[in-house]
Amino acid sequence: MHFVLWFSSLMTIARCNKAVPTRQDVCLILVKTLQNQLQTCMDQNAELVKRTCNGGNNTKVIGSSNRRSIAFHAGLSKHVQNLPHNYKLVFDTIYLNEGKAYDPHTGVFTCPVDGIYVFHWTILTVAGKYFYSDYMLNGKLVGRSHPNAATVNRGASSTVVLKLKKGDKTWIEPHASYTGQYAAAHWCFYSGYRL
Repeated sequence: MHFVLWFSSLMTIARCNKAVPTRQDVCLILVKTLQNQLQTCMDQNAELVKRTCNGGNNTKVIGSSNRRSIAFHAGLSKHVQNLPHNYKLVFDTIYLNEGKAYDPHTGVFTCPVDGIYVFHWTILTVAGKYFYSDYMLNGKLVGRSHPNAATVNRGASSTVVLKLKKGDKTWIEPHASYTGQYAAAHWCFYSGYRL
């Protein structure tokens, strides 16, 4: 249908000018046709979203603005040394905390909405030190990281993907068999977000 309109417009130009349309003429007609098609699609989509969201049936549209963003990115502002097991590592410098689910005072992420979440952390330690870390979900081990810097500074990163329920709590702590000897300020980060 759209090709017929496009071709018809092209032929009208040819008849009026009594000449073969130039490439520029063809491109302009094609662009105008595509713009009209795009505007029609956008209008139809806007109407569909309006009817779905305001129609009283509480239907959620994927990708619509009614989805709440949950994401955070935090770092250490000072060196952390000799942390005992069960001590929550607190990343106190907040770069992003959309949804306010990460607490920079306790180091705990509290799930605000059921869903699939991704968490990533990086720890750098200095020569002669280590900082083995465990990722905990409601007190249960679900991930690990192992930076051991025998002779040079070393970093390690790890990622976990978890299906969480509202109210679940996650955090990072030193591994059960070791104290957290040394985590370097400004080189350690913790991030998370809902898929």
